[in-house]
Amino acid sequence: MVGQVAGDVVVIQPIQGHPHGHIALFNGVNWVSEFIQLRGFYPGQQYRNIKPAFKLYRFERKNEQLQNVEENNNKLIKICFPVSQKSGSEFRSIEDITSHLDNESTGKYMIGRNGMWHGGIHITNATTPWCALTGKAASEKINFQIPYKGEQFVRCMADGEIVAYRICHDYLGIPWQGMPLSFSGSFVLVRHYIQLGETKKSGLKFYTLYMHLAPYSAYQSSGKKNLWKSTDRLSLYRPEWVLTASTNNQQHSQSYRDGTLPKGSLVEWDSLDSNLHTMAYKNREYGLVTIKSVAGDASKESKLKLVGCQYWMLVDNNNIVPSDTEVPRPVWWRKLSAPSKQMMKFDEVITLNEPLSIRAGDPIGHLGYFQAAKEGGYNSRYQVHIECISTDGNLESFLTNPEKVGIDSPHYLKYYKDVELFNLNDSDGTFTSNGRVTTSTVISSLIKFKSKVDKVTKKKFWFDNSTGGYISEDSKGVKLLSQYDLSELGFTTYVENPSSFDHLDGKNQPKGFVRGVFESLFEISKNDNRKNHELVSHNYNRLLIKIDSGNGRYSPQEYLNAIHNPFYKDVIEKTIVKHPSDWYHKKDDTIWQSFITPLKKNAPDWAKYSENFLDKMSWMQDLTDVKLGPSLWHMHPVMFLHALQQREKLIWVRRVEELFGRDVANEFKSKVIEVGKDLSIDPNYIMACMALETGEKFNTSTKNPNSTATGLIQFMSATAKDLGTTTTRLAAMTHVEQMDYVKKYFETQASNFNYPTNKWSLGDVYLSIFTPSAMLLKDSDVVYAEGQSAYKVNLFHDRNKDGEITKKEIVKNIEVFYKKGFMYEG
Repeated sequence: MVGQVAGDVVVIQPIQGHPHGHIALFNGVNWVSEFIQLRGFYPGQQYRNIKPAFKLYRFERKNEQLQNVEENNNKLIKICFPVSQKSGSEFRSIEDITSHLDNESTGKYMIGRNGMWHGGIHITNATTPWCALTGKAASEKINFQIPYKGEQFVRCMADGEIVAYRICHDYLGIPWQGMPLSFSGSFVLVRHYIQLGETKKSGLKFYTLYMHLAPYSAYQSSGKKNLWKSTDRLSLYRPEWVLTASTNNQQHSQSYRDGTLPKGSLVEWDSLDSNLHTMAYKNREYGLVTIKSVAGDASKESKLKLVGCQYWMLVDNNNIVPSDTEVPRPVWWRKLSAPSKQMMKFDEVITLNEPLSIRAGDPIGHLGYFQAAKEGGYNSRYQVHIECISTDGNLESFLTNPEKVGIDSPHYLKYYKDVELFNLNDSDGTFTSNGRVTTSTVISSLIKFKSKVDKVTKKKFWFDNSTGGYISEDSKGVKLLSQYDLSELGFTTYVENPSSFDHLDGKNQPKGFVRGVFESLFEISKNDNRKNHELVSHNYNRLLIKIDSGNGRYSPQEYLNAIHNPFYKDVIEKTIVKHPSDWYHKKDDTIWQSFITPLKKNAPDWAKYSENFLDKMSWMQDLTDVKLGPSLWHMHPVMFLHALQQREKLIWVRRVEELFGRDVANEFKSKVIEVGKDLSIDPNYIMACMALETGEKFNTSTKNPNSTATGLIQFMSATAKDLGTTTTRLAAMTHVEQMDYVKKYFETQASNFNYPTNKWSLGDVYLSIFTPSAMLLKDSDVVYAEGQSAYKVNLFHDRNKDGEITKKEIVKNIEVFYKKGFMYEG
């Protein structure tokens, strides 16, 4: 049972002085008995000190949660990458994060570096040290003298529900050559359901698995417990405010406000005590904290007034962070604390009777310490092993996009080898065949192709830079694809029933999916026209001949290098294999014995180590209500989930489409999103500013009749000159071309005022255009006043018509355009 919901009843056992115990009802905001209990379901300090046993009662209809989810039509879910960059900002693209993960030396998808089956990927401190967390193992201090502080979390990759977990209190241990090796056995299993279309034939149930997360002990502080630092100025609300926390009546809520806590102040708060946190208006989380110290220039009297007092204040979105003495714990742990019936348990596989809801981007945990045996010693690292798995029999059909979802708004252009190429006749705007054809099969994002329409036939043609010719929309072998046409986009499936997890043993030539992967790599290498890759297809063909010959020994490393060729990694990342899970099978199962038995004879230490590891890490058979294995579909977690990720929506885009057509709107949208990611600015902020500046016309040649201001953000002639262009040139540019100068302009203002763009609010983005120096003013400061020429031409911003334009008024106006933009979101 998770948390508390309206209607819950708690019955608490007696304590000394209270022989009848206590009963209370939760009204959705507070526990209520003969009075409103502001400190949780325990009615007084004596109860809170002793914490007697209790039982929680709830009326519930079992097994409805996932069933209801699956019955919803068109159930799209939010999806994100499992880690962020060190700053906390997102990786900009699938190419960025896969390039980042290419630097991992262990844990490649499908076939590991030892030739064994590997159904997931590793993320380690080699690439992502900001997600690592140093624990309490003695060897950590030897191998990593500078501790990792867990600056960022490993995150849940998609909206779903936690159905099982194992939280190890400390590291597990295995003896190896006279020394104990430590590693984390903690994991979290999350269940997801996505439905692309209107019926279940477009639906898929799948799981994400996060293995080797940091143990509980890594989060235990040796210093002061539960001490947090505020990262911003935060409003403080008296304890009784919780009665109105969920109201949208801001005036009433503000009546409980009792001041502001300065940035850098220290508070005490137990994040796992459900009595000390509440969800308020707009799903914001507040905590009941105790003020320990007050930062800033407040008077001594003011500070003394706050210190030691309890207040509600925001605790989500990193508004507070642990002091130097401890690391934040995964948020989902809070749902395993009182008054939940499902209290946290350590060192055992737990299948939750009632799953815990979790959203994409929510913290899952941190990279755990892992010592891996090697001859004569060990390798040490911090890692998480992530898998994306499914038991859904609909998966192969799902990949074909049976309801053709998204085909009206295609994202990709696919053309095959030998498609006819055309030239554009500039004189009359028509197209004629140039006698050439495409030389390979290509799938690429549609926005990378510039399109033209034949002025006579009205057919659309796309220019392909790689061939220097145009491709016709009605040519045979040309397809427009939805992002959900996964089979057409290269995702392939194999069903494998191997006799061993060891697929590259050097003695038995690989079969099944491994041989199929070599075939795919050979086919794609034949289409590779790069001059310095002429021998690649020859070598893949040579390996295929050797595999098919069945002849004995071979070099596993040669085969492994060929499989993980970085130039063709797309083939591996889009391969989906139904394969036995190594988390399901135990050491005595036949599929492991074919690997372990030879070790017992030739390398007994390795056999013993392997058996010990399997004893501790085989867990799927311990699940109760969730049935996984023995064989599962395995997908590359990053590549597969990215394919299902909803392409970003952007405000005002449908207005642009109304004015300039879908092609221009799609290209413009992609460019604005790209610029936003490059600058760490919300691209919606940029769109709102361009809507205001152009009067919602979004024309690159929009000109202010009273000045030289031109274009999407109204470049002045002097500004254009500073950027290396002119307003005349800007007016002649496409939307995509002019956005490069918008980006350059923002970068210039950030440098001029030493105010990085990743700090900019919506108001800052607009002020950087309107009058950049105002970014550094207070909200109440006057920017222009009556009598100034700038005031006269900007009367629009004097909202209260008092003869003064304040920063606050300007920001209010851009907020209007921001909110209005959602009417045109697309």
